[in-house]
Amino acid sequence: MILYFFIIFNEAIAEPNVLKYKEYTKIGLLEPIPEPEPVNIPPKPKTPPRKAILPQSDIKKQVQSIANEYGWGNGEQWEALSWIIQKESSWNPTAQNKTSTAYGLFQFLDMTRTSYNCPKTADVEIQTRCGIRYIQARYKTPLEAQKFHQRKGWY
Repeated sequence: MILYFFIIFNEAIAEPNVLKYKEYTKIGLLEPIPEPEPVNIPPKPKTPPRKAILPQSDIKKQVQSIANEYGWGNGEQWEALSWIIQKESSWNPTAQNKTSTAYGLFQFLDMTRTSYNCPKTADVEIQTRCGIRYIQARYKTPLEAQKFHQRKGWY
């Protein structure tokens, strides 16, 4: 139990090493303040759900359709892009790395996502467009990104 006692000082006069009060008003003893009741708030989930929104075959079709716009939807460029996504996320758009902020099909780190102005989303189209922009800017093609990944273990 905590009791509070308040005194309002109307005027304080400071002297060397002494603080004197000319006049004061006693307010009195207040009622004890009760301890707040504990609130049971469920913890906020730290990671999005792990279950893929679409079947893997539909996700692949959607990614391949967007990759076609860049000439990467077939042949060695598609194989390389597909390899990267399989390696990074197993085609799961909600894949979350347990030891970093890497998330999604392309396993973008928060810092990378921010620098490419991409939201953290489970939306396959948005992730794919952001992933392709990243690969184009950094490696030029999925094949070059795959070669780098094979050498370094990341891209």
